[in-house]
Amino acid sequence: MFSSLPNEKYFSFIKEDFFTWQQSEQFDLIFDSNFFCAIKPHMRPMWARRMKELLKPDGELITLMFMADGQAGGPPYKVSASDYRAVLIPLGFEAVSIVDNELALEPRKGLEKLGRWKIRMGFES
Repeated sequence: MFSSLPNEKYFSFIKEDFFTWQQSEQFDLIFDSNFFCAIKPHMRPMWARRMKELLKPDGELITLMFMADGQAGGPPYKVSASDYRAVLIPLGFEAVSIVDNELALEPRKGLEKLGRWKIRMGFES
């Protein structure tokens, strides 16, 4: 369906294992929609390292963060903005902004945030 859109040459969809996929080039932008709360908490540092590998040095990571209290066994697992900071900041990411998602569906109002992350220039980990 997306191939009939006027801007279809600017995007594509890929179905691969996030942690093992071997990409041919890095991305300018990655939009992560609730993936973080769906993976087990011990996997979050791997998620962050993979995001850094996938992004160009001047790329941007956008995170749709579901501030879940978690449930027994998950997913979703418990998540807060500080959980994102804990794995991204040590890798050189900085939070450009973290704001409430004003477009969240009514049941999720106040529980979703949008984060913009950039890698600090000159940061090597």
